[in-house]
Amino acid sequence: MQTLTRNYPRLTFNITEGNTFDLVDRLNSGLLDLAVVRTPLNMRGLAKKVLNTDRMVAVGDPAITHLPSPLRLTDLAEVPLILYRRFEAIFNRDFAQAGVTPFYAVKCDDARTAIRWADRGMGVALVPESIARCTTQQTFTPVDYPAWDTHVQLVWKKDQMLRPVIRHMLDLL
Repeated sequence: MQTLTRNYPRLTFNITEGNTFDLVDRLNSGLLDLAVVRTPLNMRGLAKKVLNTDRMVAVGDPAITHLPSPLRLTDLAEVPLILYRRFEAIFNRDFAQAGVTPFYAVKCDDARTAIRWADRGMGVALVPESIARCTTQQTFTPVDYPAWDTHVQLVWKKDQMLRPVIRHMLDLL
């Protein structure tokens, strides 16, 4: 970003925070030029640049200390899980395919909230690794299931004519 601000010394950023779906709605409404979002999401009409790939991890000591590392889906069958609802459909589909009936002790709408419940001993939170790294001191264990990997992406509307400063920023990333 320093290169960008050298070329555009009076450049200012107006940052809007929200969940992925809110940010995509704002992008599609023309209220944002770019959004940093996490997959999965509907990419129809959007262009992207992948910034990071994150594996799913299980957070919750001591509930996972007796489990192998990395975890398989079947290892999670006997553990109370804390569900970040965003991934509910994906988790349910893949657990069903593996013959696992998960027990969701807690369901919530934010990964940080899931980790807080895990920190309080309510079970094991399944969350992206980068969020776990920033949010907890707890032990976390990778889940060996690449289909659950998520991507942090910079997205913009495909049909939108990008201003030169935005194009320059995309080129720098």
